[in-house]
Amino acid sequence: MSSNLPPNYYQTIFSQVPWQEWRNFLQQHSRYAPKGFRPQKAPKKVIELTLLKQLKEDEKFLQLALEFWQSKQELELHIYSTEFIQNNLEYLCLYKNKETIYWLCYLDKRKEVQELCKKILDLELPSPSPSSALLQLHQQRHKLNQIRQEQTQLQQLQKAIEEQEKKNLKTQSSLQQQLKQHQTLVQKLQKENQQLLQQLQQYKQKVSSLQKDLQQQAQNMPPDFTPCSLVLQLEKRLQNLDKQLAEKEKLHYQIRKLEEKLQHYAQKEAQHIQNLRQQKEKNLQLQEKLSKKNPLSSQPKPQKPLRTSSKTPPLKIIWPSEPHHYPKRLKSFLDKLARNPYIDSISIIEFENSPKTRLKSLDEQGNIYLLYSDGEKAAKCHLRTTANNLQEGLYIEEQILQIDPTIQERNK
Repeated sequence: MSSNLPPNYYQTIFSQVPWQEWRNFLQQHSRYAPKGFRPQKAPKKVIELTLLKQLKEDEKFLQLALEFWQSKQELELHIYSTEFIQNNLEYLCLYKNKETIYWLCYLDKRKEVQELCKKILDLELPSPSPSSALLQLHQQRHKLNQIRQEQTQLQQLQKAIEEQEKKNLKTQSSLQQQLKQHQTLVQKLQKENQQLLQQLQQYKQKVSSLQKDLQQQAQNMPPDFTPCSLVLQLEKRLQNLDKQLAEKEKLHYQIRKLEEKLQHYAQKEAQHIQNLRQQKEKNLQLQEKLSKKNPLSSQPKPQKPLRTSSKTPPLKIIWPSEPHHYPKRLKSFLDKLARNPYIDSISIIEFENSPKTRLKSLDEQGNIYLLYSDGEKAAKCHLRTTANNLQEGLYIEEQILQIDPTIQERNK
């Protein structure tokens, strides 16, 4: 990291986070601070100068401070593709500022994005005119409409694919059941066939031995000898055995047919599985194409927090220790907010001139930054909530909008 950056790049890191939070940050990482420095008792200017000095001189401290600064940013650069960032670098710098985009590119893990830092330093931004701003707005709306159309197409394709997968699963389960039935039948027939073959071999051995005995007896008998009843019985038994052999041959033929059917079903199942894989690959390709065209991530849904605050409403409001000229009706407004069970504490960070009351930002932990105004003067408040993630923070935002209809929604 070059230490020859302009001072406004380091000043941007300090200005975009409340100085009280920087004071807490310096207290947590006191090993990087100068000897004898006490952040708790230091005023804003001292904390600013100390922080800027450490950012320029210490690489490790700069990395820690940038990670803390990135957690407070609304713009998340990692959700955009490298092609989108490279093609729209000037627009991103106009949307935020050069310094913010520089540090976000510096923190990105992708080498292609990190290499854009040099380009940002040499980038000269045009002064925005009203006509160019309107043109950019029109282009943005056109892009959003295209993205929405592609999202609806993707949803329709996903529904069709899910229905096809359900049908395929049903056919696959029925084929598997038929295969199991055929396999059990084949196993039974094979066992019976083996038993019958063993019996036939035994009968053949007995018949051959009887035939030999008869031949020997016939040789010893006179020519005018007539066969006895035993010989007739043996002939009948031989005829019965011939019939049983014919039946067994029929069973062998049926077993062969069943085996051919099993092979046919196995080929069908293999084709079916291959079709399923091809459909999944097509779905993944469509999703990749749409994700490249649509750099915006899907909006998270509000979720009710699992935990409520144990504090009473009066104890939730933390007033500054120094006296200030507060906006009118600020106390009654904060009392309404404090009655919400999911708000744990309300602290006033700074004052500014703004005519509107609006929600400013929402961090990943579900904490909310709100600007209250009486029409002229405004107070920026930090609402620490019981939320654990962004979805629970969205739920608390909806409840705050229901408290006072004049509150403007957050820019998303």
